[in-house]
Amino acid sequence: MTVHEIDNSLLEQVLSRNESAHATETVDTFDADTIVEVLQSSTESVFSMMCQVDLVRIESPEPAAEFALSGVITISGGLSLGIVVGMSEKLARVATENMLGIQVDGIDSDVLDLVGEIANMIGGKAKEQFSAAELRLGLPTVVRGGADLVEFGCASEVHSFDYTSPAGALQVEIAIKR
Repeated sequence: MTVHEIDNSLLEQVLSRNESAHATETVDTFDADTIVEVLQSSTESVFSMMCQVDLVRIESPEPAAEFALSGVITISGGLSLGIVVGMSEKLARVATENMLGIQVDGIDSDVLDLVGEIANMIGGKAKEQFSAAELRLGLPTVVRGGADLVEFGCASEVHSFDYTSPAGALQVEIAIKR
């Protein structure tokens, strides 16, 4: 075996391992239940892995839950979604502290940026799971307040799911345009 053949063989092995490590199960259908499941999985993964916050799914929002900030992101192309990730101030601060390793006393530019980045990561992770090649992720936006302040006028279906955590409440709302 020549050095060139060894290099190519080694390269093929590395590429094969890399593809296996980054393989993501894709979804071929865009029915509402599947979309919700993919977004739930993406949300839980982002908060657990990136924010180091364990979320507990609840069937209805906490009565006193106030969502101080919401990250908004869109997915367009073969599927058209609007995603709003609303969270309590405490959850936004804790997620910022955990991800950036800094102390946060209130809502500042770091917290606002991170809320947008969380929406971006959730949308990106969900987009990755849909097999349609024509999907595009929009730019994240952050608004003060909950999902009720964001209106997707052309949506034909709106779904939401709620979480609680030691750091506060989280609600994800998905608007599906058909």
